[in-house]
Amino acid sequence: MLGYWRPHAEYQKFLINSILPVYLADKSRVEYYAKALSKLYILDLDVLKPVLEPYYSYTGKPAKNQPEIFRSFVLMSELGEHSITKWVEKLKADSLLCAMIGVSSSDVPDVGNHYDFLNRLWLENPQVSKAKKDQNDRCRIKWRCPQKARARGKKRLNFWTTIHSINIHLDARLKMSNFNFVSILEDLVQRAA
Repeated sequence: MLGYWRPHAEYQKFLINSILPVYLADKSRVEYYAKALSKLYILDLDVLKPVLEPYYSYTGKPAKNQPEIFRSFVLMSELGEHSITKWVEKLKADSLLCAMIGVSSSDVPDVGNHYDFLNRLWLENPQVSKAKKDQNDRCRIKWRCPQKARARGKKRLNFWTTIHSINIHLDARLKMSNFNFVSILEDLVQRAA
């Protein structure tokens, strides 16, 4: 069951309210992550909810933090981290990174939650997957397997390629709009002064 999905506008307010105190205390640290913050600020995941809903049952315990996990993957790609285990450890140790994906330090999605999200979003229908596994088991027993050659020039799309493509798209949007998240924080500080 798909749990509460935080709307994008609510996430943007959370991000500003969480990052502003850090900006006031350590401006250079926030500026270091300015590009990633800008990307996450404009990345509207409200359109992802209807896409994900069919992958969750209508009964059982609701899945938590699904948009936050997707943001986690985008940030992970942006910062060049390739190990989910190391990434979750880094998130748990850094409250700024937690705020960037939209969670508190005590509510970081575990490694298993990240892999469950990948499995639901990226893997095929469970019946098809089981049929393929059974086929492979039979092939091992008979010592021969039918090999299907992939057409030349056709590459199979994977999750990380998709996340990287999203980052490239966000780079282009930022470049076209000249948007910078730090400028929002500077405006808020100037208004308060």
